Amino acid sequence: MLNFNKILMGIIVIPLSYQGNWKLDAYSKIAPNIVSFSQKGISIKVNSSAGPLLYYFDHPIKIKQIKIAGEFKGLPTFLDYSLQGEKGYDDYPLRVGLILDGNKKLTIVQKVFSPEWIKRLYNNISSERGIDYIQFYNVTQNPSQLGKSRIHPLSDLLHENFFAYVKESGLFSYEIKVDVSQNVSGIWISSDGDDTHSQYEVDISNLQLQID
Repeated sequence: MLNFNKILMGIIVIPLSYQGNWKLDAYSKIAPNIVSFSQKGISIKVNSSAGPLLYYFDHPIKIKQIKIAGEFKGLPTFLDYSLQGEKGYDDYPLRVGLILDGNKKLTIVQKVFSPEWIKRLYNNISSERGIDYIQFYNVTQNPSQLGKSRIHPLSDLLHENFFAYVKESGLFSYEIKVDVSQNVSGIWISSDGDDTHSQYEVDISNLQLQID
């Protein structure tokens, strides 16, 4: 349960010590990450794996800023960092996504042919609402991506901003200024290693949302 006093002050502290509203999803034919919850926070263990970690709100909220802190215990491995994000190299140590409220819903045909993770994403949103798109804020190891954005080549549902650069593992603390005006239905956290067959761990010790 969210702390009511902190909501009144415009800050929501997302609980990390227990699963609660968090949902662990997976992609077909890709090994899922191993995710655990403890008093220290969330631990995401990547072993040639990937998968969404989703937190849905009871009702849409408007987010102004995201604060997230933790530790990178290793990073995706690349022989050439300039390839990061390309086909076969689409691994990032941290993606923080906002599921933006909208009017788009799956058509009858899309309900049949869409990947299962997309169907589950829509199923977890109220049938009265839809999804506009998912706005990701990515930590990149490719310095040439910093400050850039793109629509993901595999799905126009996924938009990405490369807001931070990391060179080596260690503690991290980011403040993400949210640059979208839509209400948000949920948070998406992911760390990837399936393309590069990487092994590493990401620990998240704090996740706060500043809301309107």
